[in-house]
Amino acid sequence: MKQLLRDARVRRGLGQAELADAIGTSQAAVSFIESGHRAPRVDTVARWLHVTNHHLVAFPSVYPTAAEVGVVVTDALQADRSDDGRRALLSLADALLVAEPVEAVLLCAEAPASTAVPLWDATIAALVDWRLGERGLPVPSWVAGFGERLENPTTLASSPFDMEPPRNHVPLPFLQRNVLVDAAEWESV
Repeated sequence: MKQLLRDARVRRGLGQAELADAIGTSQAAVSFIESGHRAPRVDTVARWLHVTNHHLVAFPSVYPTAAEVGVVVTDALQADRSDDGRRALLSLADALLVAEPVEAVLLCAEAPASTAVPLWDATIAALVDWRLGERGLPVPSWVAGFGERLENPTTLASSPFDMEPPRNHVPLPFLQRNVLVDAAEWESV
């Protein structure tokens, strides 16, 4: 939620103080909300979205969104628990494969915040690009600009003993970003 609200403010070209004046709160409150140190009340969110000319759309789903997975991955990396990040990505991979088409697209509608690790950002973008693309579904525009193409081919290794997969086993969206992950790794057991 904090990233969505911050993005809405930035897209509208408002500073924190300007937004605070418009919604009847303090700049400090806006800062605390955007940093995740304070949860906004529903009426604050409603005013925030109104002033920034944004809408919040809810849909029922039992699957994680790309934005939620991005948060889990970031938290996992900060806690030095990359396996938790991989599990979150696997959950997203499964969801995008089995969800109804419109639901799969909606799960990816909101761009995740950067994990601050280029390999993981590129992996999230490649995963969304691959899973939606292989189903012939529209790929959100954020995917093209999310993360960077890695300078060198890099594996998403979970151990020093992981081997680089053969290139013909790596889905094209991953290859295009220099992320070397075997397609079989995204299949649930």
